[in-house]
Amino acid sequence: DDDNDSKTDYPNDPGCSSSTDNDEYNAPVSKFLPEQYIEAESGQLTSMQTGTSGPDTYAYATADNTGSAKYTFDVPQSGQYKIEARVNSSNNGGQNSFFVGLDNESAQGNILYTYNIFPLQAGFAWDEVSKWGNGTAGNPPISEFDPMIWNLTQGVHTFTFYGREANTWLNQIRLKSVN
Repeated sequence: DDDNDSKTDYPNDPGCSSSTDNDEYNAPVSKFLPEQYIEAESGQLTSMQTGTSGPDTYAYATADNTGSAKYTFDVPQSGQYKIEARVNSSNNGGQNSFFVGLDNESAQGNILYTYNIFPLQAGFAWDEVSKWGNGTAGNPPISEFDPMIWNLTQGVHTFTFYGREANTWLNQIRLKSVN
């Protein structure tokens, strides 16, 4: 653990770019503002890959239930907020969801925080992050909270998109006020 951040070597330390990288330097975390369009690759990616499709660069997990993309926001005033994401599911129901956690919340393995993209898309499309909750299974499944609304206090908050299904392409996100 060259930089003493309790994360050791590639791919566990986001500051380590390869198995031969020994400095593990972590760049300062960027803080974004609500209403700002954020490119997926601008987040803090851990065990996520980036790819391109035409003019679009995206982040994705190469295996189910792996990787994360973390985005830190500086919220100027308390209120209700939702997240929109521009995602490509490649028109495949097995490539259309992420887990989403707020601040230090780990959403790995918790279907209640699944973000499903419906209808399925063959290209990139915007959709609001919803919360499955006690939703109804089906095609498409019905989320209990669509869109998911977060009550955020003024200050810094972090949203993490966890890879749930491999090859779900995340292109952009935006935190929006609903007030």
